[in-house]
Amino acid sequence: MTIRTILAHLNGGDGDVAVLNAAYAVARRFEAHIDVLAVQPAAGTAAAVLTHGMFLSLGGHIIQNVEQMAREGIRRALHSFRDWKALIDAEKPRFPGVVAWHLVEGDPDAVLVRFGQVADLVVIGGAEADQTSRVPAAAEAALFGTARGVLLVPSGTVLDLAKPMIVAWNGSIEATRALAAALPLLRLAPRVIVFAAGPSLPASAPVDRVAAYLERHGVVAESVHHDSEGSNVANELLQLATGVGAGLVVLGAFTHGRMRQMLLGGVTRNMLANVSIPILMAH
Repeated sequence: MTIRTILAHLNGGDGDVAVLNAAYAVARRFEAHIDVLAVQPAAGTAAAVLTHGMFLSLGGHIIQNVEQMAREGIRRALHSFRDWKALIDAEKPRFPGVVAWHLVEGDPDAVLVRFGQVADLVVIGGAEADQTSRVPAAAEAALFGTARGVLLVPSGTVLDLAKPMIVAWNGSIEATRALAAALPLLRLAPRVIVFAAGPSLPASAPVDRVAAYLERHGVVAESVHHDSEGSNVANELLQLATGVGAGLVVLGAFTHGRMRQMLLGGVTRNMLANVSIPILMAH
């Protein structure tokens, strides 16, 4: 498997440049095509989008303000894209891949899923500063709707493919999908660590067998197993990432289901609340 098409999703926020740079870092290594997507909510839907589907009774002037905010977000996204594109066009030698801009009107989640289903990797910005404990709405839509790896890039961070990478493993189908999505990137890493936690793992998928699987794909990996459970898993994982100077964490998302994650937290939520490096997730 390789990466030939990358979808970079922009929302007009502070993290758009980090998203574009991360997509470019991957595209340069694989000579991949980058589709840059910004979605203009269809007329009358912006209010529902920005309130995450809550049933609110909004006055006409409030709806107009919300829709104006959406248009302003598109303007900022286009501005970020144009500045970034001018920089990469000035590089010598020029980027051999293709970058395409897409401004689409419609339901943001539906449009994102439609584009993401025909991409090898979806790159999305991290949550805003006051919402770091939850998965951004766009990332959640991509995770549950595309069956693709979703690279979540916190604002202000840089995806460095020359740094160590960590694979969080618990034997779940979500971790399996994340591992498969990350395989092309893991081949680039100078060091790969397979991290597992909990007193027991499925007998069919012990952590050492993951390392052996990666070795057959040309990835020399080491394994680390901690006995931690619950929120301590995220703490151990974060400490490991910090200690080795990791540039990427690979993680199966919502391995206990969306409702349990919302109510009880979990590794996904704890990682998002504290991590300051890109995370490649899959569901």
